[in-house]
Amino acid sequence: TITATDATGLTGQGTITVNGGSGDGSFQNTDGSNSLSAATQPERIEAGDFDGDGFVDIAVVTNNGTLHIFKSNGNGTFQASLTSTVDSNGREFAVADLNVDGKLDVVVGVANVNEMSVFLGNGDLTFQAKVDYAGETGWEGTTVGDFDNDGILDVVGTSDPNDNISFYKGNGDGTFQTYSTTGSINRPFHAESADLNLDGNLDLVVPNYAGAPSTNSGASVFLGKGDGTFQSPVEYATNTNSRSVAIADLNNDGKLDLATANNGAASISVLLGNGDGTFQTAIDTAVGNNPYDLAACDMNSDGVMDLVVGSEGSARVDVLFGNNNGTFAVQTPFTGAGGPKDMICRDFNNDGIMDVATPTVNNHVLRVYMGN
Repeated sequence: TITATDATGLTGQGTITVNGGSGDGSFQNTDGSNSLSAATQPERIEAGDFDGDGFVDIAVVTNNGTLHIFKSNGNGTFQASLTSTVDSNGREFAVADLNVDGKLDVVVGVANVNEMSVFLGNGDLTFQAKVDYAGETGWEGTTVGDFDNDGILDVVGTSDPNDNISFYKGNGDGTFQTYSTTGSINRPFHAESADLNLDGNLDLVVPNYAGAPSTNSGASVFLGKGDGTFQSPVEYATNTNSRSVAIADLNNDGKLDLATANNGAASISVLLGNGDGTFQTAIDTAVGNNPYDLAACDMNSDGVMDLVVGSEGSARVDVLFGNNNGTFAVQTPFTGAGGPKDMICRDFNNDGIMDVATPTVNNHVLRVYMGN
């Protein structure tokens, strides 16, 4: 069932706050209006144009099992959300056109009932009835891509504590075949995919929260075989308890690099890529306590990738300007962010400048930071 949530009629906490940018990567507070939900925790965030109007909308999954779609007005403001029901404890989700009908769909991993839920989009911010697929215990990470080179999107999920990597082969119509286990590492909390060695096959990067060879944690790289399976993982040591990973060219050498948010170390680790799917020793940069997620984007329009980090334990957003060599200049963090979790960078007001959005668990607020 799809219902419209009245932005002014909800009780309890739960708002969307829009923060205007000062043009140098820092932000100033300006209160927005739209309510997210009544006293529930927003957990994960993605974005896309769900109604084909050319504006980037925001999708949020909450801890109580609700998928919210906030329609963008194209100027950095958003309308009240439309909601769909997900089984509780929704985890990472992905947005893609799974059935190639020109409309964005959503796939959500659900931890407590061990399933993957697929919502096919109607192109108007609403969805068809969800279809559930059996999954591993404790779903955590979700990434979408064509992992078997058949021209059809597939899904890869990670699970903790089962420690497995699951592959769901897509049928091209938005349905999926029964999953197969395609790898395993210790405590895989997240998943990202890209062609790291430029062989035409999608590869997988999974931060493992703790495990060998490092007693702390690492970033495990699974090079794809192009058939939905992967080579044995190679783990690269990071700092303590890597929770998430971003893939981007951080030093403009044409090779993809990795950055991890280290939840137990108040740091991020950058591993520069060699272009062949291998990576150099990690370089650490200090951020706030318990960094949960990070995103790579060019925040100051200088042609160099920057990092935006949600430091949940310090209730702040850290902005790190790239030095074009894998190191970063730490800017004054935006505090009072209320325990940020997921981070995304998009242009929400169509001014050609990257903006940032994050759900915050402490005060049930979805914050949007507008770049200027």
